[in-house]
Amino acid sequence: MRRAWLIALLIGAVFSIVLERYSTLEGYSGILKSWILIFSSIATSTKPEIKITPRTQLRGNNDVPQLLRDHAGLYLDKTRAPELRNALLLTAANYGYMDMLRNWECYARKLGLDWLVVALDDQVYQELGPERSFLTVGERHGSYERFGSPGFKIVGCNKLRSMLSVLVETQLDVVFSDGDSVFKSDPFLPSLSLGSMMRSGKYDMIYGRKIIPPGAKKDEYHQEPIKGNTGFYYVSGGRKPRIMQRMFNISIQWCDKRPDQDDQENFWDALVVERKRKPKDKEFFACFRHCDSTQCSGIEGDKVFDYCDMSPWEYLDGAIQPTDAVKAPYHMVSYHATWVFGKEKKQQKLKTVDLWDAACASKAFKGEVVASALPANSASLMAQTVQSETAVVQSGGQLPQLLRKHAGLYLDKTRAPELSNALLLTAANYGYMDMLRNWECYARKLGLDWLVVALDDQVYQELGPERSFLTVGERHGSYERFGSPGFKIVGCNKLRSMLSVLVETQLDVVFSDGDSVFKSDPFLPSLSLGSMMRSGKYDMIYGRKIIPPGAKKDEYHQEPIKGNTGFYYVSGGRKPRIMQRMFNISIQWCDRRPDQDDQENFWDALVVERKRKPKDKEFFACFRHCDSTQCSGIEGAKVFDYCDMSPWEYLDGAIEPTDALKAPYHMVSYHATWVFGKEKKQQKLKTVGLWDAACASKAFKGEVVASALPANSASLMAQTVQSETAVVQKGGRLPQLLRKHAGLYLDKTRAPELSNALLLTAANYGYLDMLQNWECYARKFGLDWLVVALDDKIYQELGPERSFLTVGERHGSYERFGSPGFQIVGCNKLRSMLYVLLETQLDVVFSDGDSVFKSDPFLPSLSLGSMMRSGKYDMIYGRKIKPPGPRTDEHHQEPIKGNTGFYYVSGGRKPRIMQRMFNISIHWCNNRPGLDDQENFWDALVVERKRKPKDNEFFACFRHCDSTQCAGMAGEAVFDYCDMNPWEYIDGTTRLDAPTVRTNMREVTSRYLREDREEIGDAEGELLAACHAAEEQLRNADTQDSGTSPQKQESASLLQVSRDEGSQPTPCWSAMPLDV
Repeated sequence: MRRAWLIALLIGAVFSIVLERYSTLEGYSGILKSWILIFSSIATSTKPEIKITPRTQLRGNNDVPQLLRDHAGLYLDKTRAPELRNALLLTAANYGYMDMLRNWECYARKLGLDWLVVALDDQVYQELGPERSFLTVGERHGSYERFGSPGFKIVGCNKLRSMLSVLVETQLDVVFSDGDSVFKSDPFLPSLSLGSMMRSGKYDMIYGRKIIPPGAKKDEYHQEPIKGNTGFYYVSGGRKPRIMQRMFNISIQWCDKRPDQDDQENFWDALVVERKRKPKDKEFFACFRHCDSTQCSGIEGDKVFDYCDMSPWEYLDGAIQPTDAVKAPYHMVSYHATWVFGKEKKQQKLKTVDLWDAACASKAFKGEVVASALPANSASLMAQTVQSETAVVQSGGQLPQLLRKHAGLYLDKTRAPELSNALLLTAANYGYMDMLRNWECYARKLGLDWLVVALDDQVYQELGPERSFLTVGERHGSYERFGSPGFKIVGCNKLRSMLSVLVETQLDVVFSDGDSVFKSDPFLPSLSLGSMMRSGKYDMIYGRKIIPPGAKKDEYHQEPIKGNTGFYYVSGGRKPRIMQRMFNISIQWCDRRPDQDDQENFWDALVVERKRKPKDKEFFACFRHCDSTQCSGIEGAKVFDYCDMSPWEYLDGAIEPTDALKAPYHMVSYHATWVFGKEKKQQKLKTVGLWDAACASKAFKGEVVASALPANSASLMAQTVQSETAVVQKGGRLPQLLRKHAGLYLDKTRAPELSNALLLTAANYGYLDMLQNWECYARKFGLDWLVVALDDKIYQELGPERSFLTVGERHGSYERFGSPGFQIVGCNKLRSMLYVLLETQLDVVFSDGDSVFKSDPFLPSLSLGSMMRSGKYDMIYGRKIKPPGPRTDEHHQEPIKGNTGFYYVSGGRKPRIMQRMFNISIHWCNNRPGLDDQENFWDALVVERKRKPKDNEFFACFRHCDSTQCAGMAGEAVFDYCDMNPWEYIDGTTRLDAPTVRTNMREVTSRYLREDREEIGDAEGELLAACHAAEEQLRNADTQDSGTSPQKQESASLLQVSRDEGSQPTPCWSAMPLDV
């Protein structure tokens, strides 16, 4: 009895002390929580337990649990992922790590994420404030602690203590990220491994593996680990709270027993020891189940610890070198800068993968938002934060509601209730306002409802937040020329914006470019697109990439190599993860190939995924095209179902407008591709009755702006050039200028049969002296020409009446043979030629500035003049001659290489044939930037020529110089070409001592200068000029005169004449070095 009284007295004393301390309702709550934890630990283990009491709980904010719940949901927009509303994102830092924290926050903010910071010292807490941080549990350290230092271990284990406190206080799910584990794109997308596993609700923990250099191994993925990483992981606080809290309790006990080890070593060693306990020794965890294995069959689920590893190819560890991280097979979503010592080396790793923003990291802010634009090629696989200056989502997080409001395709939402979840989108920047207005005019006539992806701020301000939303990524207001970095960024940002819509809403989406205009309702159930949309069988319905002259029956419904991204449908709700994954991958291709546009990247990505071997398929089990049987027996949820709409209803610009109005076509829409520039696009649309000039020219607010894409988003053509960046002159007068100078001669009556032929040359300012020399000789023969100005300075020098700016990047300096600038300049000459052919369909003679005329090159008595007048050839070229000169057995024989320094092409004979040849050669230039125009053009021609008949997509045959090899073939599909006489139009490899040269010299053109192999120095140039003068004097002298005048002696000595019996004089040219 006395013992009982003593115990009661002791308990009473304890209660009186505690009650005196806790005199409020919160105090009683604290007592209750403390006792519950004590008794729980006694009931579950005889070992010492870390207890979260009022003395050791989260500090610094009187209502931390409420603060934690306020920030749960992962995103600032709490409606964005309601299924993750109980998940909280945490990071941690002390003041010595502040720059790393700021950098981490910059990238998290761009993605619209919401988070809290575990303040590891008082200074960070004071800096960030109680709305953005809470103080760590345990001893605090303010300095940067190097890996392995005592402070580093204490700080690390305190992160575990703080995590345990959060789990106990809130039972929230938690994602923890170190400050050196930075997000490249949204890490929580349902199409990614982490996002998918979090949403499945099957796991207590999702972790990143501890990777050993050089990188992730397929045979280790989803295998039970010895070590994992505590720098980025997820734990569920609400699924089995006692299980998860127990695991952290044990790991903290290991920290206490092993203070010489950090949090990662202690946590994973504790987990492995618990996992390996024999059944008789298991006190708490009945079993550890890894990634849905069967090892815990028959065991009560509440006692099983379920854990699995996220994809190491998406969430990358520092064991993977940064240079490898940006390449396949990795699809980098985040990068953890480990396997180095010190902040500087960590920052260097992050810089290499474009995840270090020095300006942002260095800002001394107090709670301020640091705005920093994404890199141009950033892999935003999802819509960014909804902020006016940096993101897609409208203010107030209203974008999902706006998108759903416009779903249904029609203004009358009762018109097609079966399409109530389908949304119509187009895209525009301010440079194509008239094109978009025209598109809207025809869409409005059909009662359609749509939204516009605003590609720049001006369009968004013009249209307002009820009719548009800002694109994801970098915005461009000006027209971005085809092939420019801005063009590729804008195109790939359309994919990013599409992905954002799919993730935000899971709506079905029809996307249309502004130059793909509707003639009639495209969604009728009687049409292929409308019928397939209603069938609910397809994840994607696309338009084929058509090659002129038009659609082929044997290609329809056959698996494609390329499709068109100018008009297509995707289902966002049928298999959301499948579709989001496809866009994710295509955006990763955009990031890895910034030199390619959205169409190339999307379809190349799809084809690569489709061709993977079964053992390499990570996501798509199979691609089924148009109800084929190729995916029989495969689970439908993993199959990508896609099919092509009818190309006879939804017409591509490869079909000429005049043909589009005839059978077999039943035009529902027309996509004005395969032309270059707005004017040509508009002309095509006019021809098919789909251009309303009055509507397109209206300057109204609330009307939308047209797409900034070029005439053909996938075409190889050059793009329209605006006044400051391209070919088209001010006021769009270039076609008129080109036609004005056609006819070859200043006297336009001189050769009326050549009235459609235009003479062009090209130069930049570094080549001005060569141009001036060329013009001197051309002027003597009364020729008329225009100059392709390869830089702004020469354009200003010559003026808009004598020149026009090149298509593509301009270079003002003299570019040496083989330099990157030389190759760019050369291929831009092809682009400019293509532009002229497209705009005018004129015949063109092109001459380099070092291919100089000795006499009129277009006389009917000469080979070129004769062949031009015959009208039989699409191209007349000069052979590539090897020293010492031309050979009679090569003339008129099919070549391997020709010369692009002097040639003729017919723009009006078979315009599509010739334009196609230049298109292909420009494509070769894009694929082989290390080679010049000549190599690319002729290699392209030879490859096309050698194709087998079954592989010929465009050219039925190549006929050389009236050969019979194309007998019986339709002439329109035959490319006719022939070589001009190499003894008249002389190449620089030919020495001037050949008898044929001396005989014909007064009647031929002479390409005196060597091929563009090496710049001629000043001294050598002077010698060359003296050589020409001496040669002329000797030629004009009386050959019968045996006198030795001083003048003749001087000339002979300059020419270094050496006479043998019966020999001809050898000009000084032969003594000069040849660069061949």
